[in-house]
Amino acid sequence: NFPLEFVTYQWFLCLFVNSLPLETTLRIWDCFLHEGSKALFRAGLAILMILQKDILAAGSFQDVYDCMSLGDNFSKKAELTGDKVLKLAYDQRHFRSFSSARIAALRAQHLPAVLETLGKQAEWEDFRKGH
Repeated sequence: NFPLEFVTYQWFLCLFVNSLPLETTLRIWDCFLHEGSKALFRAGLAILMILQKDILAAGSFQDVYDCMSLGDNFSKKAELTGDKVLKLAYDQRHFRSFSSARIAALRAQHLPAVLETLGKQAEWEDFRKGH
């Protein structure tokens, strides 16, 4: 029941800059510039697949966060090489139906919930500024 957005938000907001080794980040950027946001989703899912065992073994919310945030976990970051991440991200066994149309459909499906969340965050910020 861990809300992935606590960590993946940082991955996507910074395009993996603070989360992965530079070489891996630059290779993901190459793919992003070539095929668009689809490459970022592929990379994010591949990273989750690589970290899957550690995530499932985590005993607490903090353990999951520490495992996925990767910030100061240099040994785990070192495992996330460009070859490893991109080989998995473009493996047809895992992502054969990963089309841009499917991403657009999912984006449209979840947009109302995202906008509602953003509205609540804006209300909270307005409240904090007033007090």
